[in-house]
Amino acid sequence: MTTQAISKINLFLQKASPVLKKLINFENTYLVGGVVRDLLVDKHNIKDIDIVTEKPLEFIKSHSKLIKNTVLLDDKFEVYRVFLKGVDEFYLDVSKIQGKHILEDLSRRDFTIDAVAVSFANSDIKLIDPFNGEGDVKGRLIRKINKTNLLDDPLRMLRAFRLRAELDFEIEKETLDDIKELFSHINRVAKERIKGEIFKILNTERATKTFYELYENNGLVFIFPFIKGYENYFSGKRHQFDLLHHSFKAMEIIENFCNKKSFPVSITESMLQRETEGDAKLAGIFKLVAIFHDVGKIFTKNEINGKITYYEHEKVGAEFINSFLQNEKYASETINFITKLVRYHMYPFHILEFGEKKASLSPRIYLKIKKTFDDKVEFLFNFAIADTLATSDDDHTKKMIEFIKKLYNLYLDYEKREKTTCLLNGTEIMETLGLTEGPIVGKLLQVLKEMLLAGELNTKEEAKKFLKSYYEENIR
Repeated sequence: MTTQAISKINLFLQKASPVLKKLINFENTYLVGGVVRDLLVDKHNIKDIDIVTEKPLEFIKSHSKLIKNTVLLDDKFEVYRVFLKGVDEFYLDVSKIQGKHILEDLSRRDFTIDAVAVSFANSDIKLIDPFNGEGDVKGRLIRKINKTNLLDDPLRMLRAFRLRAELDFEIEKETLDDIKELFSHINRVAKERIKGEIFKILNTERATKTFYELYENNGLVFIFPFIKGYENYFSGKRHQFDLLHHSFKAMEIIENFCNKKSFPVSITESMLQRETEGDAKLAGIFKLVAIFHDVGKIFTKNEINGKITYYEHEKVGAEFINSFLQNEKYASETINFITKLVRYHMYPFHILEFGEKKASLSPRIYLKIKKTFDDKVEFLFNFAIADTLATSDDDHTKKMIEFIKKLYNLYLDYEKREKTTCLLNGTEIMETLGLTEGPIVGKLLQVLKEMLLAGELNTKEEAKKFLKSYYEENIR
């Protein structure tokens, strides 16, 4: 072990917590895997610290005074999540050494950079590195322990790409060849574990590149089988790419928006970092929408009078993706966000079309967009811009982007007017017309909002007069 490695580990132990030092000074107890790798690559803010020991339960009982809470994660492999008293910066995953000793445990792991352990017996730091993991960290290389280990847990093949995205390491050629050959075994893995790795990739700044490498190495087709239908598939007359590369281009553009924090329509960082489920953040899920948004085209292609059409591809695509994501065990909040954007990604273009290529927005359309997207409306307009940029690079594209930005500004004008003016609330409508609570009141509120936003009503008296007339003529 190099002096530099010792220094990094010692510095971590000094800064992390005096409690951690006491814990790993226990007999036949080791820091292992990701925490050691992350220390060697100078990663900070380590939250998940893996410890292996001969007798996990005895280890936990021996340190009960230091421990706040313990959760059993895996009964078969004796894995416990341990939260320490007075320590919020990290938690411990304590598990039983697999095999007779630490060397056998390390030999069963996925990659050399994860098969490194640190012992701290008698306050003497020792690095146990039987597969030259430290050397591969320096060489920025992801290399398998052996082929059998990949098959023992096929998720490891997807994890190689996740590590590639997080660390910006290369996957060794022989390892990559084995992954390409064996990736179909990913179907043996629980869907929840697969999506967890996908989310972690999406949260990095290299998600698009990593997804494309997954595609090139026969991996993505086993996770999103429909993507096979994208290859060499005509996207539309203005499209410079086939459906596959158009989708990846849109994803790349969105990722650049995220990385550079340069969204054409501003989105707050807190919104981008909002979680929809474990490890899934809106910024990452937004990138994933790009892969899904035109899936309906492979089901709706038609030719009428020599013209290729994809009528209602967004509706068909949303229904398909909704069903697909439910089957893949995605959470409802994640599914709702994705399917709404797939369903309505063409909506800004339809508005422009119906407005004869002018940036016009009616009160009714404003209210529909607001009801559909609520506080996530900025994602709709940003996606429309990304989709346009991924279609072609010409003067028409530039004009379309300007129209979309103008539409969003009109949306903001309506939103401001709606927030600052309220003519009648639900209670006042019921009192005015002698109604009880029900769907009719909601409908009348909607009509009043449209009239207000159109500038056709300005006072409560005008609103009540209009309401009585409208109710008599259209509802009663």
